[in-house]
Amino acid sequence: MTITASEFKAKCLSLMEHVRKSGESISITKRGVEVACLGPPKSKEKPWQRLKGSAQVLGDIVSPLLGDEDFDAFTGHELKHRAKAKRLRQKRRR
Repeated sequence: MTITASEFKAKCLSLMEHVRKSGESISITKRGVEVACLGPPKSKEKPWQRLKGSAQVLGDIVSPLLGDEDFDAFTGHELKHRAKAKRLRQKRRR
C-alpha cells in the first residue's frame, strides 16, 4: 500500500491500527518519492534475546589466562620502578 505524506498525516492513527491488524507495510511518499515506510515490528522479542543459544562456551571461562607471576603489579616490581622514577624526577627539579 502506498499513500502520500499529507494523507498519512490526516489518517496516521487509523493507518497504524491497519498495520497492526493486517501486518501489511505502508509506503509513504512525498512528491512521488518514497520517504518512509510504516510496518509491523520485525520481532517482538528484545534484540539480545534473539542471541539466546547462539554462543558456545569453549574451555574454562572462570580461571585467569595468566598467572600472578606474569604481572609486575602483583610482584611489586612495578611499584619499585615507579618509586625510583619519582625520586629521579624530584632530583632533576632541585
